[in-house]
Amino acid sequence: MDATDEPALRSLNLNEADAVIIAIGSNIQESILTAAILKKIGVGIIYAKVENRLHGRILELIGVQHILLPEEIVGTQLAKTLISKNVREYISLSSGHVVMEMVAPRSYVGKELQELALPTKQGVNIIAIKYNSLSVTEDGRNVVEKKVNDMPGANDMVNEGDVLIMMGPKANVDRLIYETTRNKD
Repeated sequence: MDATDEPALRSLNLNEADAVIIAIGSNIQESILTAAILKKIGVGIIYAKVENRLHGRILELIGVQHILLPEEIVGTQLAKTLISKNVREYISLSSGHVVMEMVAPRSYVGKELQELALPTKQGVNIIAIKYNSLSVTEDGRNVVEKKVNDMPGANDMVNEGDVLIMMGPKANVDRLIYETTRNKD
């Protein structure tokens, strides 16, 4: 289907969709025309993959709410994981916040979350903790099971090897990465 053909797009009833994704390759003109038609026919939420910042800016002016520049997203995530050996994942959200997975720094090990006080000291919340649970089967085999504490409380202890899933404003998360890297955690 030709995404720049307004009658064809109208026939799909996309105005009733929760969201529409524009992932047109490198044809910026077709991407812009498609976005303009989608806005005209009443599509509410639009995500668009863009080739460069100018392409993204033009789509923003048309009213596209979610602009995705894949190379920038991947580059930022890779840079953050290379800066610190502790950072496993780094995901920027459109709200200006970041969700990050970080292996617990040595300075956090053996401390309760309330003692770390990350929300007040760093402006970052621990929203989950991934950890290994060791058990023994009936036949005597040791089993390591990966588990997630998705509602960590103030009294929960950080153990060696735990992976902390954190969320906070980008500047706060970046500062936390810098400080834990600088401290050789």
